[in-house]
Amino acid sequence: MKDKRTLLLNNHRFCHEEKLAIADTVNYIYSSWLLKSDRQHTSGPDLEIYTDEFDAVSENSVMYYAIPIKPILHQ
Repeated sequence: MKDKRTLLLNNHRFCHEEKLAIADTVNYIYSSWLLKSDRQHTSGPDLEIYTDEFDAVSENSVMYYAIPIKPILHQ
C-alpha cells in the first residue's frame, strides 16, 4: 500500500465548508470541475480529510474532499 504522502500527491483536494451539503461539493467536483479539467478519475477511492479546521457543531467547519486523478492521455 502507498504511504499517505504518495496517496495525497495523486489527488486533487477540494475545500468543503459545512454551510453547504457535502453532496453539493461532490456534485460540483464531478459535474463541473472534472469535466472542464484535463484530468480523469482513477480507480482509487475518494477521501474525506478532517483537520483541526473541522468542528462538527460549527457552521464554520471545514473539511477537505480529495479525488484521485491522473492526466488525460491524448493520442
